[in-house]
Amino acid sequence: MQRSRRVSKFAVGGLVGSIVAFALWTWLVHSNSLLDDFDRAIRPPLLGGAWLEVNRAVAVVTLPVVGMLLCCLALFWALRRRLRNLAFALFLAPAVAWSLSAALSVVIARARPPLRYDPSFTLRGPGYPSQDLAVITAVALMAVVVATVTRAHFRTLRSLRFWMVLLVAVMAVNRWLVGAAWASDLVGGILLGVAATSAAGTISGLVREPVWFTLRRARDTAAASPGRACAVIYNPVKVGDEATFRRRVEHECATRGWDAPQFLTTTVDDPGYAMTTEAKALRPDLVLVAGGDGTVRVVCSELAHSEIPLGIIAAGTANLLARNLGIPLDESEALETAFEGIATPTDLVKVTIDGDRRHAEHFAVMGGLGIDGKVMAQTNAELKRVVKSVAYFVAVAQNLNTPPVQATVTLDGKLVNDNPATLMLVGNVAEVQAGLAMFPHGTPFDGELDLIVTSPRGFGQWVRWGLKLLRKQVSHSVTEMQGRKVEIKVGEPMPYQFDGDTLGMASSFVAEVVPGAVTIMTRPYKVSNQARALR
Repeated sequence: MQRSRRVSKFAVGGLVGSIVAFALWTWLVHSNSLLDDFDRAIRPPLLGGAWLEVNRAVAVVTLPVVGMLLCCLALFWALRRRLRNLAFALFLAPAVAWSLSAALSVVIARARPPLRYDPSFTLRGPGYPSQDLAVITAVALMAVVVATVTRAHFRTLRSLRFWMVLLVAVMAVNRWLVGAAWASDLVGGILLGVAATSAAGTISGLVREPVWFTLRRARDTAAASPGRACAVIYNPVKVGDEATFRRRVEHECATRGWDAPQFLTTTVDDPGYAMTTEAKALRPDLVLVAGGDGTVRVVCSELAHSEIPLGIIAAGTANLLARNLGIPLDESEALETAFEGIATPTDLVKVTIDGDRRHAEHFAVMGGLGIDGKVMAQTNAELKRVVKSVAYFVAVAQNLNTPPVQATVTLDGKLVNDNPATLMLVGNVAEVQAGLAMFPHGTPFDGELDLIVTSPRGFGQWVRWGLKLLRKQVSHSVTEMQGRKVEIKVGEPMPYQFDGDTLGMASSFVAEVVPGAVTIMTRPYKVSNQARALR
């Protein structure tokens, strides 16, 4: 992951430089009379009438709280587009600028210029560094960062930079004209705003490479491996802002010297079967899938045994496979992992329903018969969109009184259950909803699947089992085993589900692990942690 280390060096260099610049300016203001003489020599002209009122109105509508509100709106916009690091930086930059400027102004206690007009609530407290300019600068810089992260057109980005510089300059002149601060106070506020934004970018991991470095790396990569191709399968409903998503993927390909990506969108009628078939026909070097667990499952199933690496951009509600593999949920980091991670052979579980081997499919996370199928089928889609994973727990509560049915379960040819059961769940990973380790020993790298069979009756028994799961305690009323092949037969058809999607009714459910069926791009540390756990 050489790129991450290079980015961190540029980020730390920019942060240190901005802090040093602000510290040096603060020392000059605090201990050098030259700046005092300079401030007094360039006192602003007296304003009167309409000019004074206009400048006062501008000072009011551009108070720090306004900038904070704008960043909060942008924060929610970024979260809806899975730009979690950007959202964090949008909160952090103005918050650090505001809080540090307020704290330093109290410590330094430099008086504002003598009042020349009637007192205004915008002129209260010490003046250095200017809180208004610190926050305005942070907001302006974050506007440029948003455009950069979303890969806006170069002309748009250049125009935005110009307007943001002009905004900071106009706000500085405004504060100077109304007598809110000395000129040196305004410079200190700008430098602090730059430092706060640099800190936010460094902490959140947003700071990108300089343009010259990116272009040089693209040329080197293109020369080393020309003509590499990428196919992108995505769910347009889950992705949301398609234009931004496409620009970001195109940018990632271009900066690595890859060919322009081929985009394939899923539909309501086809969650990815035909698209994956088309992608395989292109013989790409990488397939990217962006969507929820259902879309990811279909693409994984169709890519089984193809040996084409798969990069996952988690864009769903639960994102269970991505979470279990340690793939970042932030879109920028997920793209970096897809292009620069480790190609990791990952197990899938092949399932045959009611003996129909011709239409057998794979799942990557979990599948089973019983209450889980009912829960997934009855989860309200609109509620899931609003409250995310909480919607699943609402559906669980509605089905706690589901009666058990006669179930015969065999594991690797041995009978493990011949009693009524409510839940028969097969897992390929450890964690399910809300980080709950349903299968404590589950991992998609061990060539085994995990089995749970249980039949709690009523709210109390479900709660007791849930508490034991949270405490990682063994429940004697639950059958938990590992093996390679599970066969489940029930006395009456029951709903069955793969990776959170209820697909129909079944009386027979045969699941068999397929070791290393699909190659998924993952982060190195996650794979090494899984390997250590297996040992």
